[in-house]
Amino acid sequence: MLYGEGVFDTIPIEADYTIGDMKLWIQMHKNKDPSEYDLVGPKGKWKMGAGSEVLGDDVLIADVMGERFENKWLMQLSLFPKKKNEKTGEMESTFETIEEWVPPPPEEAWDSERERELVASLAEEDDA
Repeated sequence: MLYGEGVFDTIPIEADYTIGDMKLWIQMHKNKDPSEYDLVGPKGKWKMGAGSEVLGDDVLIADVMGERFENKWLMQLSLFPKKKNEKTGEMESTFETIEEWVPPPPEEAWDSERERELVASLAEEDDA
């Protein structure tokens, strides 16, 4: 699965495909210049809670894929935009490596600050 920057596609891959091959596919099918984005994937081998990092063009997809599920590899790569450095004019990565992803506790998973404020105000109204 590829997503981000106007791309949302599931594409078939082979074990010997590299990140560079993926960028070529995106360039040919989505008209996206590889210098304008990074492909971000799992840090190490994909697993639940794995961190994320920018993957180099020579990285083999098979090296970062997790185990097969129903004879298929399931993994997500994200297109992360680069920005132009005002001094040098070069495109630079804006992604910061994530060492490990830990989901929030269930009670906080779906609450936003606005929802908490609304609940608090409703509780105050009930007390009045």
